[in-house]
Amino acid sequence: MTGLDKNDLAQMNEDYFKSLNNERLVEVAKNLHQLAMELWEKQQQNSENSSLPPSKDNPYTSNSTKEEPSQNPETELTQEKTQDNQGFDSQQEERKQNSPAEGRKTNRGPGILA
Repeated sequence: MTGLDKNDLAQMNEDYFKSLNNERLVEVAKNLHQLAMELWEKQQQNSENSSLPPSKDNPYTSNSTKEEPSQNPETELTQEKTQDNQGFDSQQEERKQNSPAEGRKTNRGPGILA
């Protein structure tokens, strides 16, 4: 019973299994188990564990071997913004300290007033 095709599987119903003697039933069960294992292994194949191209990977499942980010991307983005803002705040403070007194205009070159 090797090489089961669609017709073989279509004929296997409850009555068919009941009609088999024990030895034949065990043989059919082994063949069905082998078929199930082959189909399961084929389903598990992707570009990381076979010669399939990445375009054949299932886009709806995540690969467990992909590198997981150490943090939530939104958290990282928030931390980067906070760091950027701190740098921006310190730059503003430096400008205030280095700028001339308010209300006084400084000549920074011909025709340029601050």
